[in-house]
Amino acid sequence: MPSRSLTEPGKHADGEVPGLYLEVRASSKVVKSPSKSWRLKYRLHGKENRFSIGAYPDIGLKEARDIARGACRDVANHIAPLKAKTAKTAKIETQLLNEERTFGYVAEHWLAFKSAELVTKSIAGFRGALNNHILPAIGKKPVSEIKLEHITTIITELRRQRTIAMARRVRPIIRAILGFAEGRGWVERNVAVSNIEELKIRHVVTSNPAIERPADLGRFLLRLDDCSNGSVATAMRLLVMLSIDMINRSRRTF
Repeated sequence: MPSRSLTEPGKHADGEVPGLYLEVRASSKVVKSPSKSWRLKYRLHGKENRFSIGAYPDIGLKEARDIARGACRDVANHIAPLKAKTAKTAKIETQLLNEERTFGYVAEHWLAFKSAELVTKSIAGFRGALNNHILPAIGKKPVSEIKLEHITTIITELRRQRTIAMARRVRPIIRAILGFAEGRGWVERNVAVSNIEELKIRHVVTSNPAIERPADLGRFLLRLDDCSNGSVATAMRLLVMLSIDMINRSRRTF
């Protein structure tokens, strides 16, 4: 069908796809050239219907035939082409929205929501945990695709680094953000609400070498010089001095 050269008003059948035709409407005072639209005539449940595919030349002959064939398959399955088209469009739109709603996107909305009830210092703490430990791992992932193993991977890595305090902090933050998403229908369920073994953060007891020789005490005092917390370093030096003083007093007594 030479659709480009068709200017005579009327319905011009395609001849290849049954029911497909190009409808040409005469020009008017407003529209100087004839308008052309692809349509498909079909029967469903005993009734004749029309399916509007789109305007020519926005939709060419090949694309019109492909769309018409897809519509014919829908009709064969007792589905109206318009409903099928609407369902497909809705599915695509939902998919695009899910891709836009990354964990990082939801986290920003959650922080904005929490900022109304929390002090600035708390928000800064949440943001620090997010930027340093959570977002690098799952920030760009659609929130609807977050699984339990993503969370356990983050926590396992923090446990491996022996940053147990941060591991304890990370889980409730992720749980709160996913709960925020669940409340808005962006995820079906909050996967961080779980009591599995991998998410349980236990206190890890670490032992330091005992000070048994004068050389050990010297190394310990040198390490105190590098301590960034001056108050802690001063307190530890006082404890050492008190211990030495008590030892000397006991020796003088005996």
